[in-house]
Amino acid sequence: MTDRERFLNVMNYKPVDRCVYGAGIGTWPETIERWKTEGYDPDNPPRFNVDHWEWQGGWFFPNPPFEKKILSENAETVLFINHEGITMRERKDNPMSSMPQFVKFPIETREEFRRFHKERMQPDLAATCASGSGLTNTPWPKVRPPLTPNCTAFGPWWKKEAMSPD
Repeated sequence: MTDRERFLNVMNYKPVDRCVYGAGIGTWPETIERWKTEGYDPDNPPRFNVDHWEWQGGWFFPNPPFEKKILSENAETVLFINHEGITMRERKDNPMSSMPQFVKFPIETREEFRRFHKERMQPDLAATCASGSGLTNTPWPKVRPPLTPNCTAFGPWWKKEAMSPD
């Protein structure tokens, strides 16, 4: 089964020869530092037989974004509102490596949703397609139906090979 056939079958709930396998979203910085002490060379990382995934995103965050606002902090943590309006607490010693505590989301009631939608869900296509977004001057792929996005917490992921015509 080719990568394309496997992807299309998964997306259409049909049988496949094996699971689609991706590399994930990254490794914690202190994990990489430990691996270096164990012989890992970041300039020559091992190559595993993984399916190639292409990130196509950048349009689903609130626009305009919230300004980061620190609400409180102590020696170990900082409580702040992030760019999505989420009140969260992060550790100071490993902010890139620990799961934050989500304290409050900006939408908890129907009225808050209506206000949030009116104020923050206004797409800015110029910003979405701006330099650095990954979408600048990128033609939309020719996709044969019934291909649908595989939505994750980080947005839609498309299998690059599956988007290629024949």
